[in-house]
Amino acid sequence: RRKGLASACAAALILNALNRGLYPSWDAANEISVHLARKLGYGHPREYTVFFTDHMGFPQSESNI
Repeated sequence: RRKGLASACAAALILNALNRGLYPSWDAANEISVHLARKLGYGHPREYTVFFTDHMGFPQSESNI
């Protein structure tokens, strides 16, 4: 923990996507992911609804993000 591995991996993934002509988007599911996304320059352009499912695909909950 706290050694920068997630930042390094995410940055490498983003650069790889950009080098291949792809647009890397980010959907953070928890506050740690939100912090990492912001650290790497991602913003939060608008609110949207997320639907969570169980491992079989059945709806479990809904949340506005």
